[in-house]
Amino acid sequence: MPDFPNRPARLPDWLEERAVADAVFENAYESLGAEGRARFKHALATLHAFWGERDESRRESRDFRQGFRVDGEDTPAPYALFFCDAEYDRPELLLAALMPAVLAGCPPLLAALELAGVEGAFRLSPLEAAKLLDELGETSKRGRVVVLGRPSVTDVLILDATRRNIPCRELFADSTDFTADAAHEHIRILPDLGPEWFRNRRLRLSTLPEE
Repeated sequence: MPDFPNRPARLPDWLEERAVADAVFENAYESLGAEGRARFKHALATLHAFWGERDESRRESRDFRQGFRVDGEDTPAPYALFFCDAEYDRPELLLAALMPAVLAGCPPLLAALELAGVEGAFRLSPLEAAKLLDELGETSKRGRVVVLGRPSVTDVLILDATRRNIPCRELFADSTDFTADAAHEHIRILPDLGPEWFRNRRLRLSTLPEE
């Protein structure tokens, strides 16, 4: 099996200056109250059970009688950027997008939910967001970008990601392909944004050696 390089993205040093303090998230978590925290944990458990975890890396090799071999590897994307509009108030949709990235083994950036195992949230201006896309895009275009918020605010980020050939998804409303009963009204599942979207598949074609 040939080696397929898959290196996690390195964050630029300047980003640390924009980090949101841990105390902000601690206070937000406490402000949920016991009922809110229970609903949050319920949502996490439901999403984890539904999507399941993926292996860090999956390799396969298949020989064909026509005389060729295909080697393949399935690996997590080197990064996933989650850009949220400052006025975005749909945590259930953010969680629905974040958990598949976590379960795919893809390191999510720019969003922090302590119980979801995501670390690192940053406050960025539109210019800084574009700068981050530029710098990460120079090292790898195989990452992912998810934009959440008002189209009037987020459209520029979508155009930036598209121009850099980085796969991008926009979320500002519920999926019409998902509904929930009253016991699960605080949970969202995005049918077309599962862990596989946050993974990269590479294939290599070669000639079978003669016997």
